[in-house]
Amino acid sequence: MNVDPTPEQLAKLPKWASQLMADHQRRCRDAEGKLKDYLDSQSESLIYTRSGLREKSYIQDDRVSFKLKNGEITIALKADALECHASYGLGRLVVVPQVTNVVHLEIEGER
Repeated sequence: MNVDPTPEQLAKLPKWASQLMADHQRRCRDAEGKLKDYLDSQSESLIYTRSGLREKSYIQDDRVSFKLKNGEITIALKADALECHASYGLGRLVVVPQVTNVVHLEIEGER
């Protein structure tokens, strides 16, 4: 479905409206170009995230850190294994098995 107005439709618009539409279209093209350039510049790596567009964003490092309410957890890739580091105050790292192949990590506050 084409949602772009035809040249005839644009000619009937007030000048300010056609200028506004042209500006929005230019910004959209610029943003799409920047996104494409960014994604094209990504070097594949073993660590990545997925965006809502299901595009991979590669992380050029061997570790990822997550800030939590009671501290921070860092997951590092070591050879073919994952190593989990937690930094926290008076809490403790809790590993809770969920289902096969899934664990839940959290930093539990002091009780």
